[in-house]
Amino acid sequence: MSFSGATKYIPGIIFLTYVNWFDAAETILHEATHLWLNGIERVCRLVQAEDHLVDTPLRLDKRPLIGLLHQALVLKNQLAYYEDILARGDELPGTPLKASLERLEKTRLEYYSSAIIIKQNFNLLTDSGRTLCEQNIFRSDIQLAGSVTL
Repeated sequence: MSFSGATKYIPGIIFLTYVNWFDAAETILHEATHLWLNGIERVCRLVQAEDHLVDTPLRLDKRPLIGLLHQALVLKNQLAYYEDILARGDELPGTPLKASLERLEKTRLEYYSSAIIIKQNFNLLTDSGRTLCEQNIFRSDIQLAGSVTL
């Protein structure tokens, strides 16, 4: 069993249980993304309505829009991580190639879904939140079916 986490109350600290290099790197990337976004939140608001809840692709319950921003940014970074590993011809360590591709595709679908929900709630972001999304979440290199660019 592994554990990982970061807290906005102790900036820069990541807690994790080491399992293997691949999972450790993925965990550090995941938690560092949260820390980066927490740092931004310390200096500016990203959402206008803190209590506005939205559906998300990773949870059954609704969550605050800021939680979806965190989720989408983590997924985008994880997607780039998987794409980089597979582009070099490597399997994700310890995982058969077919499962690796399924993991990549699952993350891509979750990322697309998150980005679409953010687009649908774009008017609830502050100017800083919209800029963050445009520069960091909406990838211009990703095309959805039907040529919808995020």
